[in-house]
Amino acid sequence: PGTPLCVPAEYKIEVRNVGPGNAYNSKVRFTLPQGLSFVPGTAQFSFPDESHYGLIPDPIILSSSPQVVLEFDLTNYLDASTDVGLYG
Repeated sequence: PGTPLCVPAEYKIEVRNVGPGNAYNSKVRFTLPQGLSFVPGTAQFSFPDESHYGLIPDPIILSSSPQVVLEFDLTNYLDASTDVGLYG
């Protein structure tokens, strides 16, 4: 099903480290479905669980045509909360 026009759609991106070691300098790239755009000031982050979400800076827009590609830099949020990166 499509997203109705002019109605915000919420997307949840779950990031996991499936490697044996901890991940540092973590960045996440996300491609929006064609026709959708990112609403500035709405990105939220939760770590290590979903008990509390906080706003984070807007992502960098790597591409806007034909689809919007966003890059979120999670480094400051992971390192500040754990000092060990994203657990592997």
